Amino acid sequence: MKPSGGVANDKAFREWWAAYLRHGASPGAAVALTKLSSQMDVRRALPSIRIPTLVIHRVGDLCEKVEGGRYLASNIPGAKLVEAPGDDHLAWIGPQDEVLDPVEAFLTDLQSVPIPDRVLATGEVLVSSTVKDLVAGSGIRFEDRGVHGLKEAPGEWRFLAVEAEPSTG
Repeated sequence: MKPSGGVANDKAFREWWAAYLRHGASPGAAVALTKLSSQMDVRRALPSIRIPTLVIHRVGDLCEKVEGGRYLASNIPGAKLVEAPGDDHLAWIGPQDEVLDPVEAFLTDLQSVPIPDRVLATGEVLVSSTVKDLVAGSGIRFEDRGVHGLKEAPGEWRFLAVEAEPSTG
């Protein structure tokens, strides 16, 4: 695909970017970072993402093919894909409306999404007496659960149960 006038054809930008990269890391560190980036594989983690996700990919991206963005969006549950025009890879380069407008719409949409009514509950939270000392004066109440030993920490430890606040609902 022929560049459409983005920074790929802008000699001044290319020189600035090269200087920026040279100052950002030593040659050895740059090689190590590039190697690390090329070996990173997040594909197995994508299905476990459980937050609203917006993938924006410029269709003519000269660094990463748009198919990569499509793959991300299709493998993250509920992800939204926006294929923006242009060939610049960096989001902050090139036409901004094609990037910022979808972000604004996505964030505005999120404000209308109901927050799930979920609560993580436990029967009891036990803490050591050190925690009780650390939160002294906070108003948190504790009930003694006695002295116990732990395999992982030699010696005997006093444990206390954190008393739950009375429910107001």
